[in-house]
Amino acid sequence: MIVNHKLATAFLQRYSDFLMFVCAEYVESISEEEILAGLAIAREIYIRDRSIFDDFLNADNRNVEIIDDAIRSLDISHWVYLKDTPKHSLLINVEGEYACAVKGLTSPMKAMCGGTGFHLRAGIILLNDHFVCDGIVQEAAEKLDTHQKNAYYKIFNDIKGKKRFYKRPSQVNN
Repeated sequence: MIVNHKLATAFLQRYSDFLMFVCAEYVESISEEEILAGLAIAREIYIRDRSIFDDFLNADNRNVEIIDDAIRSLDISHWVYLKDTPKHSLLINVEGEYACAVKGLTSPMKAMCGGTGFHLRAGIILLNDHFVCDGIVQEAAEKLDTHQKNAYYKIFNDIKGKKRFYKRPSQVNN
């Protein structure tokens, strides 16, 4: 349900270095209490201007290809976090077009959200042929009621029938 510890640690170090670089360049000062909000703002700035990562790479001479590729793949979207399986968390895009098997970096989605069955806005990266939540969940997760949950289970079954449930990024364009 989570990625390899060594890989997660390497990603988190590089990702936090990058987001702190963005904060230093583009965000007014933030207090220690506001650090997560500051990182979320930095992430939004990056989504609007992907060239910022090139600026970071020019300032940082390390080449960490697998991690840098994961950061470049970041997609922030609204999701329905439906449930967990022993291997992953099930996220459906809110339009109901596709679903992904998502892992956490250091903790499962259930631990990040305090349960299952939520609407949320989260960043998903492609890391080592897995969909992985970047750990920054924005916009307080909204709990699904029973009717909504049942509707999304039906949507998920339709998605599976159309073969648009992706367990690995390598399956998306196949």
